[in-house]
Amino acid sequence: MPQKIKLTRPELKRCRDRLARCQRYLPMLKLKQQQLQLRLRDATARRHEAEHSLAEVEKRLGRYQAVLNGLSGVALESLSRPERIVT
Repeated sequence: MPQKIKLTRPELKRCRDRLARCQRYLPMLKLKQQQLQLRLRDATARRHEAEHSLAEVEKRLGRYQAVLNGLSGVALESLSRPERIVT
């Protein structure tokens, strides 16, 4: 339900002040939104590129996994995963 506005001069001044404040900050907020969207798009593209690279490496090394596991006696898959990722 919309807020009831009083029809008085002080209320009119408050509304005008709120409008001026919103009009002043709106361009900055829109710019910040554009910057965040750009960073999100770049991060998504880098993630897809990294996933593609990982799939390529896994495909190439998949043929040798049984041989490498048998020789060393250590599960290379558990050692090849990163513990944490910092962005």
